[in-house]
Amino acid sequence: MSAFTLLHRTAMEFYDLAGIYKAKGQTDFLKDYQERAWLLEQEAALQVLAEPDDFTFKYVIVNSAGQLGYNIGRYEEAQKILQLGLLGNPSDIHRHEMELLLEKVNQNIVETKNEPTTEENILELSGTLTVANVQEQTLGLREQGQEQLRHIKVSVDAIKKYFAFT
Repeated sequence: MSAFTLLHRTAMEFYDLAGIYKAKGQTDFLKDYQERAWLLEQEAALQVLAEPDDFTFKYVIVNSAGQLGYNIGRYEEAQKILQLGLLGNPSDIHRHEMELLLEKVNQNIVETKNEPTTEENILELSGTLTVANVQEQTLGLREQGQEQLRHIKVSVDAIKKYFAFT
């Protein structure tokens, strides 16, 4: 068994484990196993692309690596692998699959680059939390020595995360 076949099979086992953890709702393990699968499949694709002979399984691995990279948001790496695969001599069906995936990858690269960047503003306040209003998505904070409340806009998820509502 070739090294790239072993890497591919191991990557698929990790990806299957990721699916199991996804079904269980254990996202920490999901991301870890997806990342492991991606790294192994990426290595398998690079090794198989170095093979001088063109064969069907070669492009299956390349497409699989591109798909894994796409699935976990590694668009630029997936793009490079797919482009390398298209430089070879894949069958028409494999070429078509890789081209379709490459279009999706390229679209996500463009969208990612066009997303507005957000700056993180850090404001340190100290005082007494007096109100957590889920409907208005605000926290009321009374700073020491101040009579008036300072209202801070906070997401509902953040409020629910730090405060137990029944």
